[in-house]
Amino acid sequence: MRRRRRVGVVGAAFQDKESEVMREFQFALRRLLRHPWSSAAMLIGMGLSFAMVITTGALSRALLAVPDALPTADRVQLVTLAPEGSAGDPSRRTVWSYPAYQALQAAMGPTQSVEAVTLKPISLTVATPGGSVRAPVEIVSPGYFQALSVAPERGPGFSTSAAIGTQELVISALEWQRRFAGNPNIIGQSVLVQGVPFIVVGVLPAGFRGLSEQADYWLPMAAAPAVTFPSRLKGAQSFWHSVFIVDDQTSPHAAQWQAPAKAVGAAINLQQAGRPVGVQIATVSWRQWRLDPSLHSALRALKLCSQIMLAIVTLNLGMVGLARLSSRRRELGILAAVGATAWRLMLATTGELLLLLCAGLLLAWTIAGIVLAQLPVWFGNLLGSSVTPASLALDLPQLLNVGLIGLLVAALLIALAGGLGQLARTAELVRGGDNRPVQRWHSWIAGIQFALASALTLAAVLAAGLAWRSVQTPLGFDPENVLSAQISVPAALRPADGTAGAMMRIESAFQQAPGAKAIGAAGCLPVQGGCDFVNVTPAGSGQTTEWPAGLNQIDGAYLDAMGIRVFSGRSFNTADRADSQPVAIVNRSFVDRYLPAANALGQQVSVSVGWPESGSAEIVGVVDDTLGTDLDADPEPMIYLPMAQMAYDDNFVVIKLEPGTDVLTVSTSLEKLLARTEPNLALFDVTTMSQRFANLTERRRIAALLVLTITVLAVLLAAVGVFATFSLNMAQRRKELAVRFALGARVRDLRQLIVRQVLRFASVSALLGLGLGALFANRLAAQLPMLDQQVPTPYLLVLLIMTVTTVLAVWVPTRQALRAEPTEALKAGG
Repeated sequence: MRRRRRVGVVGAAFQDKESEVMREFQFALRRLLRHPWSSAAMLIGMGLSFAMVITTGALSRALLAVPDALPTADRVQLVTLAPEGSAGDPSRRTVWSYPAYQALQAAMGPTQSVEAVTLKPISLTVATPGGSVRAPVEIVSPGYFQALSVAPERGPGFSTSAAIGTQELVISALEWQRRFAGNPNIIGQSVLVQGVPFIVVGVLPAGFRGLSEQADYWLPMAAAPAVTFPSRLKGAQSFWHSVFIVDDQTSPHAAQWQAPAKAVGAAINLQQAGRPVGVQIATVSWRQWRLDPSLHSALRALKLCSQIMLAIVTLNLGMVGLARLSSRRRELGILAAVGATAWRLMLATTGELLLLLCAGLLLAWTIAGIVLAQLPVWFGNLLGSSVTPASLALDLPQLLNVGLIGLLVAALLIALAGGLGQLARTAELVRGGDNRPVQRWHSWIAGIQFALASALTLAAVLAAGLAWRSVQTPLGFDPENVLSAQISVPAALRPADGTAGAMMRIESAFQQAPGAKAIGAAGCLPVQGGCDFVNVTPAGSGQTTEWPAGLNQIDGAYLDAMGIRVFSGRSFNTADRADSQPVAIVNRSFVDRYLPAANALGQQVSVSVGWPESGSAEIVGVVDDTLGTDLDADPEPMIYLPMAQMAYDDNFVVIKLEPGTDVLTVSTSLEKLLARTEPNLALFDVTTMSQRFANLTERRRIAALLVLTITVLAVLLAAVGVFATFSLNMAQRRKELAVRFALGARVRDLRQLIVRQVLRFASVSALLGLGLGALFANRLAAQLPMLDQQVPTPYLLVLLIMTVTTVLAVWVPTRQALRAEPTEALKAGG
C-alpha cells in the first residue's frame, strides 16, 4: 500500500511538472506572437544559418563518399613519375610512356599487379542504336578490373593476355540501360567505336564508372592504336596513362621504389638540358587525388563561414533572451521574491528561446532538403557525376547531427539564462531599479556579434575581389560572338586527303551558316584545355636542350576568328601545305622564356610529338598569350603548327558570328551543313567561347556568391543586435535624457553625445572584428590560396560598411528617444 502511495505521489509530481512546463511554453508562444516581426526575423535567421550548416555537411559527405561498387578504394595508390630532385612538386611530374610502364611491370615482378588507366577519360564516338554519341572512355590495362576486384555482371570481361589490336569493349550498367535499353543479348554484339568494330565482352555492376568516376565504356590498352593514333603505344611521350597499384599499405615505403625507379630510368633515358637524369617514383592515394583540391578548399571555407554564422545566430538568441529578461524584470523579480524555484525561473527565461530553436531547426531541415535536392541540377558540372540527389538525401544521422547542434546551442542559452536568473532574484530588479548588469551583458554580446559579422564581411570582400579578378583575367582572345564545336575524324572514317582535307571542306561548308564572319579550326581551345605537350628543340645549332611547350594545330583563319593578335611576322596561309617548308608560330611566353635575346622570326626548331620526326620548322610569327585552364598560373609557352602539315583526329571549329545572331539557329544549320559535307561525322560540345570561360570561373563566382549571402545575413543579424542593444539603452536612459532636457540641454548636444557613444561602440567592435577578420582571412587563405589578404583596401571597406551599418541601426531608437516628451519620460521612470 505504501509503495502504491509513493508511486502515486511521484506520478502526481511528474504530472505537475509536465503541466507546469506546458503552461510555460504556452505563455512563451503567446509572448512570441505579440512580437511577430522580431520573432519571424529570428526564426528565418536561425533557419538559414542551420540550413547552411546542414547543406555544407551533407555536400562534404557526398563529395568524400566512395562508390559502393569500388571495394578496393582505400587501397588504390596512384604511382607518379618525376625527374630526380623534384619531390613534392606536382608540376614536374611526367607522363608514363609505354616503355616506362613495361619497365615498371617487369621491375615489380609477378607478385605486384601494376595497372594503367586514362584517369581523364578520352571522348570517343560510339555508334549506339539511337545514333552516334560522344562518350567518355577509359583505356585500361588487361588486369584493371581484377586489380580493383570488380567483376562484370554480364560477360567474361577482357582477355588478360590481349595482344595489340584486340578489339573488346566493356560497358557500364548505366550506359547499357540508357543506350542499349538493357538488351539481354548485348554480349557478343558489335559496336562501332571511332568507326572501328568492337565486340562487347562485359557489362559492369551498377554504380561503377571507373577510377575516373566518369567513364561509360572501357577499351583494352591493346586497342588504343586503332581508336587514337597508330603510335599510341610507341615512343617516349605517347602513352598518357596513369599507373596505379592496389596495396594493403596505406603509404608504401619509399625504399621499395628505388630499384623500380632505376629500371624505369634506364628504359626511358630521361634527359634535361642535354644530360641524362634519373627518375623517382612516389605514390598518392586515389582517395586524395579524386577530390578536386580547389573544390574541397572552397567547401572547407564555406563550412568555416557557416560556423561563424551559427555563432552569430547563437549570440542573437542570447540577445533576445536578454531583451525579454529586461522587459520582464519586475515579473521575474516578483517570482523570485515569492519563492519560485530555479526550474521555474529557467523555464520562464528560456521558453521563448527553446520554441524558436525547435522551429528554427524544423525550418532549417526543410530548407536544406530543398536546396540539396536542387544542387545537382544547379551545379551538376561543378560537383561532378559522383554527387547525385540520392547521395545528398538527408537521413537520420544528419538529423541527429542537427539535433546535437541545436542541443549545444540550447545548453549555452540555458547556462546564460541560469546566470541571468540569479540577477532576477535581486531586490533591485523587483523594484525595477538598476538594470545595468543586463545592459552590460547586452553590449558585450552585441559587440562580439558585430566583430564576428565584421570578420565575415572581410571574407566576403576578399572572395568577391577574387571572383572579380577572375572575370577580369586577360584572355588573350575575344570570346564575344564566337561559337565553337568539336569534330572527330576517326582513322576508320578518315577520307583519302586525311583529317586536314576533311576539316578544310567542313570549314568551307560552314561559311554558309547564318551570321558567319570568319571560320577557323584548332586542335585545342583556350580556357578549355586538352592541348598536347611536346618538347621543342632548336635545330641546326648543335644544342640538345629541350623546351617543353603546349602544341596546337590551327589553320590561318583561326587567329582571326578568335581575335588573337599577331605581334610580329605572319599567320599561316594557303601556301603552308603538307608538301611545303614546315613552319610554326609561337606565343610571347615562348619567346620570353626560350628566346629572350634573339629574334624569334626565322629560328629553326623541331617538335617531338612522340614518334620519329624529320626536318625542322621555321618560326614565321609571334602571337599573344591566351588563358589556359588555370586562372592564377602564368601563360604557358605554346607552339602552333599548320593543320595542313600536322593534324590530330579530334579538332574544334570556331566561328565568329555577327552580333545578335541566334546561336541555336546557327547550331542547327551547322549540323545540316556537316551532314551534307561529311555524313559520317558529327558535331559535339557546341557552345560559345564566352560560356567556356564562364564555366572556368563558375566555381569562384559561386563560392563568392555563397560567402556574400552568408555575410549579408550576418550583417543584418548584427544590425538587429545593435538595434536591440541601443533600443534597450535608450529605453533605460529615457529618464536621464528627460532630466538633461529639463536642465536646458539642446537636442543637438544630446544627439552628439549619443553619436559619440555609437561611434565608440562601432569603432571598437569593428576594429576587434578586423583583428578577428585578419585571423579568419589567414585561415581562409589556407583553404583558398589565391586570396590576396595583404591589400589594405578590403579592411578599410569593411570598417566603412560596419560603421554605416551601426549608424543606421541606432538611428531609429535614437530618434525616438530624442522626440519623447520630457514629462512623459519622467512619469515612465524608465
